This record gives sequence, structure tokens and C-alpha cells, in this order.
Amino acid sequence: MKLLGAVLLSLLYACGPKEEVKGLQVRVVWDKDPSTSARVVWTIPKSSTISSVSLRPDGATSNSEVKPTSTSKPSQYNNSYLFEKNQNPFMVSAEFTELKPDTKYHLEIKAEKVERFWFKTAPQNDNFALLLGGDSRSDHDVRRFINTTIKEITEEHPEIIAFVHGGDYIENGNDWRQWQLWLNDYRLTYQSNGRILPIIPTRGNHETDKKLYNQVFGFAESDIGYFTSRIGSLDLITLNSEESITGEQFQWLDKQLQKAKTDGQWMFTNYHRPAYPAVKRPSATNRWVPLFEKYGVRVAFESDGHTFKQTLPIYEDAKNEDKGVIYLGEGGLGVKQRRPKDNRWYLNDGGIAFKQHHFIFIKKDDLGFTIQALDENGNSFHELALRPR
Repeated sequence: MKLLGAVLLSLLYACGPKEEVKGLQVRVVWDKDPSTSARVVWTIPKSSTISSVSLRPDGATSNSEVKPTSTSKPSQYNNSYLFEKNQNPFMVSAEFTELKPDTKYHLEIKAEKVERFWFKTAPQNDNFALLLGGDSRSDHDVRRFINTTIKEITEEHPEIIAFVHGGDYIENGNDWRQWQLWLNDYRLTYQSNGRILPIIPTRGNHETDKKLYNQVFGFAESDIGYFTSRIGSLDLITLNSEESITGEQFQWLDKQLQKAKTDGQWMFTNYHRPAYPAVKRPSATNRWVPLFEKYGVRVAFESDGHTFKQTLPIYEDAKNEDKGVIYLGEGGLGVKQRRPKDNRWYLNDGGIAFKQHHFIFIKKDDLGFTIQALDENGNSFHELALRPR
């Protein structure tokens, strides 16, 4: 899956795309129902800045504008790393519901300037693909390079509908200046025709105090950070490894997986700290494993380790081709990669692990799912096919 000439790629990777990214920091956020709802979040320099958002379906007149269900008041980014004279910028968000599935929506944001974008809602059928990856926090040049690659891949594959981030966006989640840089870099994923790829966010350990993380993605201050996104026949369950693994989250997960199984859905989970790591010790997320196995989760996407891994299919701590869960990825979006401990039993006899920047291309087809691991240039270096059991 080559996207740019080899010479250009090598030059870009050697020095990173250094151009300044200017413009509004706009993001479209998906969580519970991406086929009929979306959250639009943007940044303004001060609370007195007059800003507005408008949304209308493709082909409709300006009189067919979709009104937001709610719009937040400007809220100053709240952290201990403030700009001079305590002047952090402000966040505004707008919630849109009752949207139409699989529909192109034109988005206009007015602030100090006017910028126009568009995005598509998720389909209710199975004609879609997703990109997924985690850990973009500390290698700025690689992060920007991969974002440029993501832009090229999305232009080449219009069936890609969203980017699923596995957490650890930046080094210090309490530092707004680092978030500002990340949001500027995320603009590199915008397509040349104005399309924005919605993001499905996951909280990582470097997001620390969830207050600023929740502001950046327009969540309520008290948001618990786990939800199910139903896309066609897939239930993508986002979990929060930074809160209690047991208790309410465990009970919620049990009910979500039970519902997904009853409805005949494919089940993927995504969370930050690994249950079957290739680098670190197992985290407390391994307490979710019995639920994954009970209900038939096919893939658990993990981050945090800074390496690439795919485990063999695991069921009751042993290889099981018929019932096993595969644990995939471990964070390669823009952080220095580590050498995995590839002598662990679940990384042999069908499992693999090696040091490699990566993100994941997930495509639904008539037979099931094809999952490809892509390097920073967008080339596929590992592939997995999932079929119904």
C-alpha cells in the first residue's frame, strides 16, 4: 500500500514535515452512536470571540441547516501550564443528534476566520473501514509523518470512516501547550478536499488528570471514559484502563458484551494498558479477559508498550484457535519504539512481536474483517483475516 514515492518518503521521514499548521483546531468526535450523532469541538483564542457552527447534509440548501442539540459556553483549558498572563485559549463544543447514517455533512466553523470541512456519519451497513493506533506522544516528527500518511491513505480509501486512538496522545496530559501541538499536528490528517476524519478517543496513562483530556474531546467533566460505538455489525467497545477495572466498569462491560452477543455483533475492544503485553508486566486489564472469553470478543486492541505485537488466540491462558481472543498492537503512532520480550508464550506458535512504528487498517468485507498492520509509510507488513465462527 504505497502512497508516496520512495525518495519523497525518505526525505520526509528524515526531517519530518516541518511546515507550520495554521487554522482552527477542529475535531469531530464519535462515541456512542456514530451513525446518527457527532460532537464538533473547536478552539477559540478568548471567551469573547464570537464563534458559531453550522452543519448541513450534502446536496441540501442552506435552509436545511441541522441545529445542534446543545452548544457549550466557551470553557478555558484548565491546567497548571498556562500561557503568559494566564491566557489559555478556550474550547467550544456542539452536540448533533438525529443525523442520517452514511451521509456527508458540510461543516462550517466561524471564529476569527471561517473554515469549511465535511465528514460522513457511520453507515448502518458493513461497507466501512477504520484506522486505529495509540501512543503518539513524544516523537513529534514521526507523529507528523504518520499523520501525513493517514491523510494519503484516507484519500486513497474513502471507505475509511474514523480514526480510533488508543491513548497517550502527548507526554504530559496536564500541559495544554502539548495538546495544542497535538491538535495542530492532527490537522495534517485533514484531506485536501476538506474532509475531517472523526476520532474515537481512548484515555491513556499519560492523559493523567482527565479534566483536560475531557475538555479537548468535548466530554463532560465527569465523563467515565467508556462507551460502545455500534458500526454496522461491529460493536467497538472503548474501555478506560485509567479508572477502576472492576466495579461499575466491569459490570457495564458484562452487559455490553452480553447485548452484543445476543444481537449477533462482532465484538472488538480497545483500551490502553495491555492484558497480554509484549514489553511490560500485565496490567489490571487482565481482569476483563474472562468476560472477553465468555462472550466471544475476537480482537482486543492495546497500546502502551511502544512495540508491535499480535498474540496467538488466547482462551483460559492457552492457545485456542476456536475460542481464543487475539490481542493486537501496542502503540506506534509517534513514540520511540521498544524491543519486545518475544519469548513470552503468547508471542510464539502463531504470535509475533517486533520493534516497529505502526497503525492498524481494519476493513469489513462480506467474509468478515481484514486487519492490516501498516508501517509509517503506509506499507502493510502483517495481515490477519477474521471469519465468523
